[in-house]
Amino acid sequence: MTANIPNTANRLVNQDASECRSSPSERTPAHTSRVSTPPNTGLSHQGAFFDYIPWTGPAADTELADWTYAGYANEYWLMAPPGSFWNYSNPNFVFAGLVTQTLDNRAWPDIMIEDVFSPLGMNRTFLRKTEVEADGDFALSYGMDPSTGTEGPVSMSDMPDPGWGRPAGLVWTTPTQMMSWAEFLMQGNANVLSDALRAEVTAEQVDTRYFVGNSW
Repeated sequence: MTANIPNTANRLVNQDASECRSSPSERTPAHTSRVSTPPNTGLSHQGAFFDYIPWTGPAADTELADWTYAGYANEYWLMAPPGSFWNYSNPNFVFAGLVTQTLDNRAWPDIMIEDVFSPLGMNRTFLRKTEVEADGDFALSYGMDPSTGTEGPVSMSDMPDPGWGRPAGLVWTTPTQMMSWAEFLMQGNANVLSDALRAEVTAEQVDTRYFVGNSW
């Protein structure tokens, strides 16, 4: 469900769905052709980007742009021409988030908090781990250390917080506020998104009968 959150924010740049179909190379001049594809193609997971998130990467907001141009663009690739097939890939949302941030001039987490979460009353929904720690009331988990195979409690220091991956859905929230999000998806809020663009978030975008990769 968290994937609907960046999908919504990426449509906030303007209230005209047609704008989502222009090329990010026109909107983010530093984009290389290697990672250039229409945002609407990425939002529907047809971007054909190799799926990767640097989970141990820095938490700085600047990573969203910095690692796109200096990291992903140099190390990863398009698997096929954009639009060739449906394939769940986190960079689809990351690059769309970069377009949003570039057009808006605010950092991605601030856009989300100010334009999405606050109008919906989701005042305990965060994108930065430091904000969660400052809130102080959070739940952790129980898991396995992949390096040792040892099972035990997961500490906050174990939780990743890559600044580059946030638009892919790295959101901290509460069960109650997730229901606020569900209410928005079902009933809308014109202060956040027009009904026409909200319908785009949950509408069928592509036939997933044929796909490559994860199928959820």
